[in-house]
Amino acid sequence: MGVYKRVVHPDWADLYFVGFFNVSGGANISMMDVQSEWVAALVSGDVSAPPKEDMYADMRREQAVMASRYPGTARYGLELDPNKYRRAVARELRNRTKR
Repeated sequence: MGVYKRVVHPDWADLYFVGFFNVSGGANISMMDVQSEWVAALVSGDVSAPPKEDMYADMRREQAVMASRYPGTARYGLELDPNKYRRAVARELRNRTKR
């Protein structure tokens, strides 16, 4: 996966994705709301994305977790845990706020 937190492409400034995931239990729409809030904050300049190196390192960690959780299949490549994901995006909003 080449998109940080399923939203930000490290090499393409101002290119954002919303809905690039799959969650079970019908939480897709509420997760898109979470992503949209982050994109709005990024676009408005209220927050900034982390450095590219940090994004790539996080993406490698996520890929390793997904590979261990779902070995040998690409089918689950877009899965995510909605609770963990909401916390991760909340950290992005909190920790990357421009002052």
